[in-house]
Amino acid sequence: MSIQAFLVSPEVTAHPVTLPDGSVETFHFRKVSGADFRRYQIAYTSDDETKQAYAMQGLIRASLCEPDGKPALTEAEAGRLTMEGINSLFPVVLEINGRGKANDAGKS
Repeated sequence: MSIQAFLVSPEVTAHPVTLPDGSVETFHFRKVSGADFRRYQIAYTSDDETKQAYAMQGLIRASLCEPDGKPALTEAEAGRLTMEGINSLFPVVLEINGRGKANDAGKS
C-alpha cells in the first residue's frame, strides 16, 4: 500500500448545489486535510462563540474551489456566507470529505 492513499489529492469534484432561489448550479470541491477538519472540529466545540460561529464557514472555505483547484472564497467572503449558503454548501463539503451524504441537489 502506498502512503499516497493517505494524502489529500488535488482532485476536484463537481457537485450540484441548490441555491437559495431554488435553482441548481454546479460547484467544485476538494477534500480537505486532516488538519483542516480538526481545525473545524476544534472551532465548532470551542468555548469561544465567535470560533463556533465561523467553524462551518472555515471548512467550506477549505473545500470549495474553482475548477482548477484554487480557493473559491477568501476568509472574509467565507465569513459573509448566509445561512442559506451554509445550509446548501456544508452538506456537500461533508459528503466530499466522507463525513455524510448530501442529497442530489446538495441540501440536507
